Amino acid sequence: MIVTLVATVAEKLALEDRLKTNQAEIKSIEATLRALDKVAKTVREFTDQLEVCSPYLDKQVVADIRSQVQFVGQELATSRQRFATNRKEWLGIQKAESHLQRPIKDLADRWQSYASGRLSPYRELMRLVNYLPEVASSATELDQLVRSLEDQAKRPPRTQAQLEQCEGLLKTLGQRLDRVASLSIGIRAFLARVVDNQATLRDLTPEVQQWIAEGKREAAFAISFSQHRR
Repeated sequence: MIVTLVATVAEKLALEDRLKTNQAEIKSIEATLRALDKVAKTVREFTDQLEVCSPYLDKQVVADIRSQVQFVGQELATSRQRFATNRKEWLGIQKAESHLQRPIKDLADRWQSYASGRLSPYRELMRLVNYLPEVASSATELDQLVRSLEDQAKRPPRTQAQLEQCEGLLKTLGQRLDRVASLSIGIRAFLARVVDNQATLRDLTPEVQQWIAEGKREAAFAISFSQHRR
């Protein structure tokens, strides 16, 4: 009877150990699935962004980014193979996801550089003409357009619709500035000196005076003494 009792206790202890092992394994599997869901979401979003942005970026840059992503893919494939014998593979998945952050950042930086480059001429033009009467009335709206474009430039578009939205805003900004976008080099140089507080009477060339008179822009400018005394 004692032998039977000991055997029963031993069997229960063994069963308890197996249950603990199984529970630990279940927790590891759940953690692995959560890590896998997270990295899958990140990969889907990044892949969408890369496909949308690729046509507008340098081919070598895109190739380098794809190479980095391929390396992460190999890491995930290896992790999948290890999962058959190691249920704690969520650690490997998290490591692969951390490596994915580099191409994600590279794409974001490259896209921001591209988008900012397209916005730059309009931003400079805004700086020069912001106080002109034909622009001042809609300056707030134009500033909002610029800010919206700057915000969208910080994150690569994921869909064609998002890309088209950016293009639409840029087109709207260009149309709003169309009246002043064709300013001559001489007028632009004059406005730049005015904005930088460097303009003198010498800068009021016949071309500038004619442009001011034709557009009735006299009230947009003022003459004052220079603070530098000789």
